[in-house]
Amino acid sequence: MSRTTFQLVLLVSCAHAMVHVYEQSLPSVEQMIGEDFGVGPVEADEAIHEWGNLYRSSGGHRMIGRGCVQRNA
Repeated sequence: MSRTTFQLVLLVSCAHAMVHVYEQSLPSVEQMIGEDFGVGPVEADEAIHEWGNLYRSSGGHRMIGRGCVQRNA
């Protein structure tokens, strides 16, 4: 493996790890935002679930599309 390829793999791996850190911190940030705007626990839970599902499903749909493209290539 060349040095340039290794650096690219390392960069992509670090970016991927940062995405997972972001995903793990997102729910706690959403709760703090809900508290700042005075949204109660029930409303906050519903909003958090809706936003969380939207955020995660968009990634899932992209992965399905990528899998179909790679399979047909």
